[in-house]
Amino acid sequence: MRPRPAPHPEDLPVSTASLPEPFRPSRLERAEARILALLILCATLVHSSVLSDPFGLPKRLLIIATALTLLLLTLVGRLIEEGSPGRRSAATWAALAYALISALAIIPAANPALGAWGLADIAAGVALFWIASRCVRGPATAGMLLRAALAGAALVAIGTLAQIAFPGFHPAPFGMPILPPGRGGATVGDAGLAAQVLILAMPLGIGAAALSRGATRSVCGALLGLVVAALLYAGRPEAWLAGAGAAGLLAAGRILQVGLRRGTWRDLLPDPAGGGLRTALIGLIVVLALTAGMRLVGPTGAGERPGPLRGVTLLSPTTGDPGADRAAALPATVALIARHPLGVGPDHFRHAFLEVAWTTVPKSPFSLSHQAVHPGNSFLEVAAESGLAGGIVFGLLVLTLLTQAAVIAVRAGDGWDRLGLAAFGLLGALVLMAFLGAPFQEPVPALLFWVVGGLLQAAPFEAGALPAGLRWLAPTEVRFVPRSLRHRSLLLAGVAAWLALAVSFATLAWDRVEAAWWTLLGQGAYYAGQYQPALRALQQPAVKRTFDHLPHALAASAYLRLGFNAEAVAEFDATLARSPHFLSAFLGRASARESMGLYDLADADLRAALALWPDNPEFIIALGRLEATRGRIDAALARYQGALQLDPGLAEPYYRIGEIFMRRSRYDDAIEAFRVCGMKNPRYPRLQLSLGDAFYQKGMYEMALRHYTGAASLDDKDVEPRLRIANVQHALGHPCDAQEALEAARELETDASKRDAILDLLKKVEPQCRKQGGRPGEAGAARVTPPGGRG
Repeated sequence: MRPRPAPHPEDLPVSTASLPEPFRPSRLERAEARILALLILCATLVHSSVLSDPFGLPKRLLIIATALTLLLLTLVGRLIEEGSPGRRSAATWAALAYALISALAIIPAANPALGAWGLADIAAGVALFWIASRCVRGPATAGMLLRAALAGAALVAIGTLAQIAFPGFHPAPFGMPILPPGRGGATVGDAGLAAQVLILAMPLGIGAAALSRGATRSVCGALLGLVVAALLYAGRPEAWLAGAGAAGLLAAGRILQVGLRRGTWRDLLPDPAGGGLRTALIGLIVVLALTAGMRLVGPTGAGERPGPLRGVTLLSPTTGDPGADRAAALPATVALIARHPLGVGPDHFRHAFLEVAWTTVPKSPFSLSHQAVHPGNSFLEVAAESGLAGGIVFGLLVLTLLTQAAVIAVRAGDGWDRLGLAAFGLLGALVLMAFLGAPFQEPVPALLFWVVGGLLQAAPFEAGALPAGLRWLAPTEVRFVPRSLRHRSLLLAGVAAWLALAVSFATLAWDRVEAAWWTLLGQGAYYAGQYQPALRALQQPAVKRTFDHLPHALAASAYLRLGFNAEAVAEFDATLARSPHFLSAFLGRASARESMGLYDLADADLRAALALWPDNPEFIIALGRLEATRGRIDAALARYQGALQLDPGLAEPYYRIGEIFMRRSRYDDAIEAFRVCGMKNPRYPRLQLSLGDAFYQKGMYEMALRHYTGAASLDDKDVEPRLRIANVQHALGHPCDAQEALEAARELETDASKRDAILDLLKKVEPQCRKQGGRPGEAGAARVTPPGGRG
């Protein structure tokens, strides 16, 4: 056995000097710690503006790839180095149990591939938890990790403040954007996610400063000032509440630490000549300087000076009103857990929540266009995805880590007590945020949770030094078999398993990135109205293989707008296979099937949507349209009246009722219904044309002409109003005005066959105009409106 390498200098000061030799980290373990620090620094910053998921996907890929790399280094270390003995604890077993229960939740999941992707996040977190407990053997190394987290958060703070102070600030050297376009978003996405990182950076930054010396401690103080200033401007009351709670937990932990160590109140005061007070003053100066500097910035485009809460919003959970969202989401999430006690599968919450979002919450605030993303309670979301057992185990894991942090803060020494206090503040802040948002589901907060949890397992405290009720918290050593006695085939099997995981991840990651790139291109083309280019992007093989529902929903809508109903149905099928409760897909598939004459299948789709959202007027109106198409006029009329009872402010039911009255030749009733529709929505599509038709059928040609002219003025590219105007002018005996309207229609029509039909009409009208002795546009010219003009 070759001799152990000399200890690295960074692990000697106040950290491992008092530890026995076996705890000294090996060379690969020191490399693992540096890679872990680099991950913590970069994870807060990485994003890609060319992907449909610009923030979550790059961060998740980076975290999983780093976990695989560190696992490989661990395997290599088993082959060439002895390394430090491992440590197992109740927290380690709880983390493994949570990962196992989450894996079992994939079995009943509606989208197993999506569940496996979510499980990869959990497995990577548990792997980083274990690796952190191995490769960190001293507070000095732990301080390096905390400084990396503080540095990343400070860069986020700089980007956030820059975007708030200078709206539109979007540097992109060499075409690569550094910041996302959203105001106040920094590189972690939206302002809500930035606030999460800034809150968590406060206790970690204090711990980093406490574990640093000299100039490094002063730099930590300045970075902390940056973080606090950015949180002031980019937060909202709930973010400030969580930040104040984190500060309060740190203060309470410090008081508990001093009290249980039988100190005096003087120990709570900073040493006037010490580095702690100087660090705090530096941070305060930075906060004051930035606040004063923001006041000197000129007014924004809206004429306002930058100020707290201006131009930034939290997107947690959904609609911009967090209180209303949580009030609706919490009981619905509890109902979802009761309906699926084994869990809906990792990463499935936003899809599964739609099953209960409207049936269990009266007057739910969520809409078809803005559906739930998070329930506003991270613990409930864990229980919904991993099952009731998974939620309980995860809660016990968090409670265990909190207790370990408190014990380390009170019992440990040589710098570990400072780490324990910082970890207690971080975990407490995560718990507070978990009741306001979803930090455990976001990549960066989850990464900090797992890494800091692993650091706590490395703290040197003995079970015998703890009260009997807390001895189970102490980790125990797991001494590995000497390298000379290890079974080489087991290590080779581990390498083979790692290779299989690495190849699978690389293949999936490449596919995910390619699909996200094409999806973003297709999404941009779709919303620009370019449906054929959108389909070319959305029909790429990587997009067809993806387990995300969004590209399939976009492709289905594009096919539907182009009139390819069979293809639209196939894409809607693919959407519902990935997200079984996606209501818009039911509506779109019903529309396509109705156009294909598959009325029973369309009816089944609409009734399935109504089962998920029973009092949705949009679904009831769609059922009414289907009943009208099938000739069931009385049933359609009853549907429209039912929709009005749910929402009297709707315009469409009045329009549809007017159409029914037109079919029954009740023109006065139709006119009244159309007018009420106009009062609800004056620009309702085809309303003016329908009113003109009703007056025309009554023989009131002047009134009909007025409404046809109004329709033409609303859309200077629409051919149909010009043809109706020509028809009315002919009925009024104004062939020259009819000819002018037909000529306008001819110039606008792009279809060759329809254009030929208009030319045939012109050939019939021109002799009548010449017979009257007038020129086109003379007779009745005051009553004719050219395209785009006003009557």
